[in-house]
Amino acid sequence: MALGHKADKSFFDRKKPWSRHKDLVLNYYLPPYLAKVGRLGSPILLVDGFAGPGKFGDGSRGSPLIIAENAATAFHRGTAVRVLCIEQDVELYSELVTNTATYPMVECRNGTLQNFLPDIASAAETHTVFLYVDPYAIEGLDWAAFDTVFRHVQASSMSIEILMNFNAVAFVRRARAAMKMTAPEIEDGEDETSDPADSLPIGSELLSRAVGGDWWLDVLREGLSFPKEVGAIVDGVCRCLGKRFKEVCHLMVKERWGHAVPKYALVFGSRHPHALMLMNNAAARSREAFADMEKPGSPTLFETRPLDLVPDQSLLRKRLRDLAASPMRRIELVQTVMRREFGHFTDSEITGCIRKMLTEGILVSETGKAIINDFVRVWTRRS
Repeated sequence: MALGHKADKSFFDRKKPWSRHKDLVLNYYLPPYLAKVGRLGSPILLVDGFAGPGKFGDGSRGSPLIIAENAATAFHRGTAVRVLCIEQDVELYSELVTNTATYPMVECRNGTLQNFLPDIASAAETHTVFLYVDPYAIEGLDWAAFDTVFRHVQASSMSIEILMNFNAVAFVRRARAAMKMTAPEIEDGEDETSDPADSLPIGSELLSRAVGGDWWLDVLREGLSFPKEVGAIVDGVCRCLGKRFKEVCHLMVKERWGHAVPKYALVFGSRHPHALMLMNNAAARSREAFADMEKPGSPTLFETRPLDLVPDQSLLRKRLRDLAASPMRRIELVQTVMRREFGHFTDSEITGCIRKMLTEGILVSETGKAIINDFVRVWTRRS
């Protein structure tokens, strides 16, 4: 069984505020991604594996329309791009077909993502592939099936990337239930009705199939707090992706920014560090958009928004100072910061801070100048 969405379809009545974060990341990432991979010369396949109807009842765009609109822009510029939208539910599929009808490069298919993975794996031999995986329930994930596509990262020269919405909270809740452990308490202000699938019974075999092995059992046996269990499961999923993808990163998205437990994790995998930079910038821009919405109506003496929303700039300076203990090219330093603080700072913020620290004499460049390019080595001045 592979469940994509709620049985009563109510999930698509209105887009949740926390759901807009992943939409922003997707919408910020696709334009530079399509521009970059379009220059590779290979045809591009964008896949939405759990598409839904394409549009919410409140008129908000779903991921199929976000992907289709970006693909259409690239298509009209001469890029060979097509979109495959997959939806299991017959009623939602019918709406999806209607809502994407004006986009000639979009093909809608009725079924599960697993049904069409062989076709996607075949396309990965000749196409650049971007796979967007946003299942409603854990049952929608089958790691071994996904790996038939992932293996092309190493087996071919084609570019393959995945952006996955992984509901680690639901996974841990259901894993605890499968192991007869006590259920974690719901956080203050958490939407108690948003995830009814969390309480559905599930066997340990299905859980292992979803995350590529039974390694999660050791996590739950450690006796960690619930927030740490969630974080450890996300880290484990990233390690599994890391067996195929050189660059793996994740962004925790919370229902409320003060919460200790995220609503879900956006997990990204690519072979190329430039893709890491593009996704980092997309994540940072989405965070900045939410920060602007949370800005107080009148000026305040101190920053009142949480650090998750407005990162401490002094942290960036400390990271740069520590990471540049040994000489490295500026581009390598920027990428290393992004891996440590994914989604917190854009590339322009990081290079701007490097330039300022060079001017202040905290960092040193091999040219002796503060204005440098990506390939100039920099390091922390020895005191």
